[in-house]
Amino acid sequence: MEKGVDEDTKSKLKLEAKKEGFVYSGELKGPEKIVYDKIPITSLTKGQELSLVAEIRTGKGKEHSKFSPGLIFYRNASEIIMDKEFYDEIKKIFPNSEIKEKGNKIVIIDDKKQEIGDVCEGIAERAGKTAEVNKRKEMILTIESFGQMPVEDIFKKSIEELKKDLKDVSKKIEKIK
Repeated sequence: MEKGVDEDTKSKLKLEAKKEGFVYSGELKGPEKIVYDKIPITSLTKGQELSLVAEIRTGKGKEHSKFSPGLIFYRNASEIIMDKEFYDEIKKIFPNSEIKEKGNKIVIIDDKKQEIGDVCEGIAERAGKTAEVNKRKEMILTIESFGQMPVEDIFKKSIEELKKDLKDVSKKIEKIK
């Protein structure tokens, strides 16, 4: 950003377009740099023009979801137990998953990047069999950034906010006692 954006940033961007065709976000002019400059705003036909002033400001996700820098979600890792006959098919679909053989069964440890329990259940069901899906103690945390902040910063900030919230809860519990 040209000026630098912080929590108190408020600014205006202007756009004047008199051309035929698409008008893109990169055509907005002002003191702040546009992060995604190839986003179509509208399409103008011959004789049309567009003039707008956009007010920008920063905020926090707890104020409104439009300020969220990304998504954080979690799930339990799974362990799937199925008949050994499905080994090759599972290995072909999920080559990076850990598969252990135990007698006439295989145990598949959930891939860190994708939940495979539903797929394994579907494969077994098609063959008229069942797959046992057990939740493990491990949790898989996924963070996706929208581009405003790196994933590492989103994680660190969310931990800071969680600590503040827990302190507030502790204070409220102490008042009740």
